[in-house]
Amino acid sequence: MELFKQIPLYRFLELCNESGMEKSILDCGAGGDTPPLSLFANYGYATYGIEMNVEQMNRANQFATDRGQNLNIQQGDMRQLAISDESMSFVYSYNSIFHMTDCNMKCDS
Repeated sequence: MELFKQIPLYRFLELCNESGMEKSILDCGAGGDTPPLSLFANYGYATYGIEMNVEQMNRANQFATDRGQNLNIQQGDMRQLAISDESMSFVYSYNSIFHMTDCNMKCDS
């Protein structure tokens, strides 16, 4: 099993497991070499991710493929989610906002 660098991730997983809620989670900013969704998949969660950067999305999906996982990470914008309200028990994001530029942050008129 992989060791994930995001220490708060383990506490969040513990809280999710203790909640008694359905095991479904969305990660906003789900890309990268070691996607946190993999940890949740190891604990039986239905995982979904959204990632703006196609290269980072591909890295995460390759990580999952190498481990026989399907994390359901799609390319998209976390500000415009194409999912219905209350369809996920948990939503996770770790420092994703720091990767958004001023151009990304401006509101549409």
